[in-house]
Parts: sequence; structure tokens; C-alpha cells
Amino acid sequence: MRRLALVLAVVVATHAVAEPPRRSAASGIGVALVGLGVGAAAFGVGQLIAAEDVRRTLAAYAPPNDGPSASEAPGVALLLAQSDRARLQGAIGLAAGAAVLIGGLVALLLDRPAPAAVTLLVAPTPGGGALGLSARF
Repeated sequence: MRRLALVLAVVVATHAVAEPPRRSAASGIGVALVGLGVGAAAFGVGQLIAAEDVRRTLAAYAPPNDGPSASEAPGVALLLAQSDRARLQGAIGLAAGAAVLIGGLVALLLDRPAPAAVTLLVAPTPGGGALGLSARF
């Protein structure tokens, strides 16, 4: 009788380990949101770096005492406007990316595996064993 209980316990344990936990669609949505958040944050950081690079280039090109010449002024103004736009896009991308990333992590953490539909219970008892079957609808 002990051999039968041991074999049943091994079969039940193997079945429980082999079957992955069932998750709802929130896990997939959470993974997608995490990916989107990382991408948006990376875009934001890239834009902030580009804006700072333009500012440093202009600062090295034209010292504070000398302004740009009359022919260079429109180009410098255009570069400054692009730098400001990139800085704004970077801040928005970074903030939106962080918010979406946090939302995705929350969706992943709050998603619980669905309970198994059918559960087999095996328990040894003195002089024998017990076998039970439980189902949820």
C-alpha cells in the first residue's frame, strides 16, 4: 500500500510542477506596458542628451561676450529653438515612460495566477490512504 501512495504522490507532484500557472490577460498587458515605458523613457533621455549637446556646441562656438554675427543669427536661433523643443520632448517622454512603466509593473504584480480547475488530493493515513478530487466552476 505504501508503494501505491508513493507512486500517486509522485504522479500528482509531477503534474503540479509540469503545468505552468495560468495568468490573465493583465500579464500580457503589463509586459507590453513595461516595454513601452522603457522605450518612451529611452526616447526622453535621448532627446535630453541631444538638447544638451546642441547647447554645449553653441556655447563652445560663440563665447558669451561675442554673439553670433548677423548672418549666423537665424541659424543660431533655429538651433536654440530645436534644442528647446528637444528638451520639452525629452521631459515629456521621460515622464510618460516612467508612468507607463510603473503602470505595467503594477499590472504584473497584481495579476495572480488563476486557480486550477481540477485538483487531485492524495494523503497517506494510518493503515491506508485517502484520495480526493476537487473542482471549481
